[in-house]
Amino acid sequence: MEDRMRAWSFPGSYEDGRGRVAIKWRIEPYEVAGWAGGYEISTVVRGIPLIGGDLDCMEPDPPDPWAREELSLDDRFDALTRCRLTGKLPCTVVVSGVRRAEVVRFTLDLTPDTQRDKLRLSLTLNGAAYETDCHAFETGLQELIAALPEGTSLVCCYTCL
Repeated sequence: MEDRMRAWSFPGSYEDGRGRVAIKWRIEPYEVAGWAGGYEISTVVRGIPLIGGDLDCMEPDPPDPWAREELSLDDRFDALTRCRLTGKLPCTVVVSGVRRAEVVRFTLDLTPDTQRDKLRLSLTLNGAAYETDCHAFETGLQELIAALPEGTSLVCCYTCL
């Protein structure tokens, strides 16, 4: 039997000039004939379904003429812009061989006045905070892993996406 990752969800938020709303992120596998497949990220913001291959390219699905009234969308591509996205990504931390559930928090800042790397990842472990500013989850998670104490590792399904 083939081992496949199942769909999963976690909490987050969307914030723009109109305010902040709680959302639920959903990660779902998909298959394409002749290809290994992949994962799609989806959520609903202010009643508008969004989907994308990564958080910085989320767009209305299906295309929605009212989406521009409700969300901050890029003028050329209809992808989210001028907003902040957050989430509490469930992960597993292995400390001296013992697995335990933890949360990696993220903030993706898509506002035009961002003067730092646009993605911040953070993990609190045994009272110590580990943070990194990066451009992508994959590199940011590697930076978090490198900063963890010896004998500690991070298992996070986002790197599977």
